[in-house]
Amino acid sequence: MLIKLQFKNLQDKHPQLLAYTSGTIITLYTSLQDNPRKYKCILAEEIGHVLYPPVPGHVSYHIAGAWTGLDYTSRGNIEYLVSKDERRALKFATGLLIPDHAFWEYADRGLHHIWDWCEYFDVEKWFFEMKVGFIRAGQPPGNRLKWRQIVSRT
Repeated sequence: MLIKLQFKNLQDKHPQLLAYTSGTIITLYTSLQDNPRKYKCILAEEIGHVLYPPVPGHVSYHIAGAWTGLDYTSRGNIEYLVSKDERRALKFATGLLIPDHAFWEYADRGLHHIWDWCEYFDVEKWFFEMKVGFIRAGQPPGNRLKWRQIVSRT
């Protein structure tokens, strides 16, 4: 599979849009080139969208006016499908940039400040937090990883 990467000014579409994927074409906001860590995290997620395509019609949910005329139940169903697609792409991305074995090897070295975690894996804070969330979700209730077990507060 060949993935095409392009950079564009996406702020004219939406002031908070940093990236989107259409088929095997990933479009990133040009400013990401100036922030390698953020670029890497967002690109990994977008690759996740290419490898694990969204359910049919997902892109239409993001088109202006797509929500007009939808009742509360329909909006809830769409939000669920979109969040499911996002979760799948983020789970792939966090596994790619912070593999489970590397996460646990670093955790076994003792407590680290959250910024040390981010520096070690060269990821954004939000990205590291997502990884911890995925690890916790895969553990049995009552025996889930706690922040204080891996993150130093000082």
